[in-house]
Amino acid sequence: MCGTSAAEKQTVIVDDVSQIENYIACDAETQSEIVVPVLNADGSVHSVLDIDSEVVGAFDETDKTHLESIVAEFVLPQLPLPVTAAVEAASTAAV
Repeated sequence: MCGTSAAEKQTVIVDDVSQIENYIACDAETQSEIVVPVLNADGSVHSVLDIDSEVVGAFDETDKTHLESIVAEFVLPQLPLPVTAAVEAASTAAV
């Protein structure tokens, strides 16, 4: 589901992972999952936040809304600039 979230640049909620063909579990106890993409300022994917639960249907739209807010407010501002952006910023500051 991590790859799907990254490819689609959208949060994915899976209520019951046993219903997903070819599901790859990190933990045999996982029953449901939510994956939130973490995007760079340019819209490219930096990473994903992947949370699993041992309970079927553990995640809903409220979780989605709050996790997306957490990623936007706390994760994105702390990501390092890509090397090219950092070099450009340093060049501009030096002028």
